[in-house]
Amino acid sequence: EVWAPFRDLDVPIPNPHYPKLDIPRVQRMTREYLASIHGIDCNVGRILSFLEENNLAENTIVVFSSDNGYNLGHHGIWHKGNGWWILTDNRGDRPNLYDNSMRVPALVRWPGQFPAGQKIDRPVTSLDWFRTFCEAADLPAPDSVRGQSLLPLLNNPRSERDDSFLAQLSFWDWNMGGPDLRCWRTPEWKLIRDFRGVVPDELYDLSADPDETTNLLLQPGAGVGDIRRKLESAMLQRMREIDDPAVRG
Repeated sequence: EVWAPFRDLDVPIPNPHYPKLDIPRVQRMTREYLASIHGIDCNVGRILSFLEENNLAENTIVVFSSDNGYNLGHHGIWHKGNGWWILTDNRGDRPNLYDNSMRVPALVRWPGQFPAGQKIDRPVTSLDWFRTFCEAADLPAPDSVRGQSLLPLLNNPRSERDDSFLAQLSFWDWNMGGPDLRCWRTPEWKLIRDFRGVVPDELYDLSADPDETTNLLLQPGAGVGDIRRKLESAMLQRMREIDDPAVRG
């Protein structure tokens, strides 16, 4: 039973001192979340065992990833980019592009093709998988497909590639009055803009503040005007390249 190990687990809270955080609810929902992940782990193990038992492992690429990250009380939020507050006095929406909402698993297994057990601390995105699979199968990828193949990076973690990227969170379809968030993230900085002005813009120095606790745009005298303009320029350029609806017209 996947639930058994977690039923009475004393779950650690990532930021228990967050003002008015509903800690009992965070703990209960985290137990449920961990049990779900445990169930996935067990079944991924069954797939890997099947490949080994049927001599398919050497000729099979296994990729484990996800469509979004998850806040478990981080920043006072539960769920993902379209998350909500989990506070004792607030259950309202909290759209966001924190790293907790954007970062997802990226595990790759291909025996004999690249070193096992390595951890590559470089940003990649879900857009990269299609080109990766095309290159692995020795097939051309259409020019219209964005992303970068990950095979050079898997074989050499220091391979040259662009480590900056654009992230998007739109509410166009189901909440026309909601925010329209864009994020430009480099290894050192992150700028988040709401093109509808529903939530405040945010700027984080990831080198000094990897947990994104201090929005420098709310700090008088922070002296970040130049870096904001630089990040915003790169963001807008990429948005125009992909015909992002937020900058049309």
